[in-house]
Amino acid sequence: MNYEQFIERVRKKARMGALIEAEKAARATLEVLAEHIKKDHARALGDQIPEEIKKLLREVSSDSPPEKKKEGLGEFFTKVSERENVSLSKAIHHSKVVISVLKDLLYWETIEKIKSQLSWEIGLLFEEVSSFV
Repeated sequence: MNYEQFIERVRKKARMGALIEAEKAARATLEVLAEHIKKDHARALGDQIPEEIKKLLREVSSDSPPEKKKEGLGEFFTKVSERENVSLSKAIHHSKVVISVLKDLLYWETIEKIKSQLSWEIGLLFEEVSSFV
């Protein structure tokens, strides 16, 4: 899947009108997610995700992110809402959709590595995401 297909899938799944909305939602969600993962894990995504998304994750991720952040879902969604400049309810929906589409691209082992760096609440986004969307 290339970047345009990723964004289009986000747009359709979230029932958005314009691609720019889907791109903003994806960028906001992925930036907040990347703050929680190590750079080497972002690099390890290899060919599983489009290059544009890998680049974003590498730029925002850290060599030493805070120790398994205790940030909960509320704070995660609030940050996405602020970056995307949408209501909290829209940010929640968009985040779940973006994570769902991302999850579809990743190997199980990769998902587990990412989840191991997240608080348990944020890690829940990678569980049965389809039931949220």
